[in-house]
Amino acid sequence: MRNEYRAIHANMIEKLYEQYKGQLLKFAYRLSGNEDMAKDILQESFLKIHNLQQSGKVITNYKSLIFRIAYNYFLDLARKNKMMTDIFSEMDRISDQNPGPAEALVQKEKLQLLQAGISKLKKKERGLISLYAESFSYQEMAEILGVRKTSVGKTLSRSMEKIHRSINNEG
Repeated sequence: MRNEYRAIHANMIEKLYEQYKGQLLKFAYRLSGNEDMAKDILQESFLKIHNLQQSGKVITNYKSLIFRIAYNYFLDLARKNKMMTDIFSEMDRISDQNPGPAEALVQKEKLQLLQAGISKLKKKERGLISLYAESFSYQEMAEILGVRKTSVGKTLSRSMEKIHRSINNEG
């Protein structure tokens, strides 16, 4: 019976991993701005889910829990490192488009302005922007970040306004 439980448990973790790994990795990358840190966040999130399941904890919403664990782990890493990395710092490297020289310069300038605006946000605001980009509902964002659902919209709106003001002041 115990071996049967382990097989079912392992299969469930694999399915969850396949279902959410891409989305969670993007979320972690947007938060951290670092590919290696994003992979660490992904790994630690699923390890924590595995441990919770083995402890017998009843989990009702895996998606929200996985993203909340990832967000909290990111906060822990940020505190330990005592610095926040730029959310989109490696986007230039990742981009495989080949625009003309003038278009490339404009894209680079826009990206730099966006990065500067996002870097001025608080950690929780960065989290909201990243979750919003991943099309999470306000309820899911509230659960993941540990805030009230009623404050998500207002905080998200203010965060976007801060980015907009930052871009317009620098641009």
